[in-house]
Amino acid sequence: MFVALMLAAGFGFIVWRDAQLLETRGVRVGSFSPAGWGIGTFLFAIVFGVLYLVLRPRAIRASAGTCPNCGRPLQHGDQFCGGCGCPIRFGADQNL
Repeated sequence: MFVALMLAAGFGFIVWRDAQLLETRGVRVGSFSPAGWGIGTFLFAIVFGVLYLVLRPRAIRASAGTCPNCGRPLQHGDQFCGGCGCPIRFGADQNL
């Protein structure tokens, strides 16, 4: 029982930390916060762990970077930032 509890805690920590690092880059996985993913994975590892592993690649692909002016996350195909309205230029000098 102790080993299973430690595995669930470790997996929850890994998911929490990964979701936290992604959120600092402007990528949010699903509708849960990083803490929600970590706690959910700790309590219900099978459901939340698998759901996180399925949604993570989709969230990373959906993000196209951040606005160079305000830092808001952008999606592929955006021509203007939804936060500040600045035009988005695609090129080597951008973080897109």
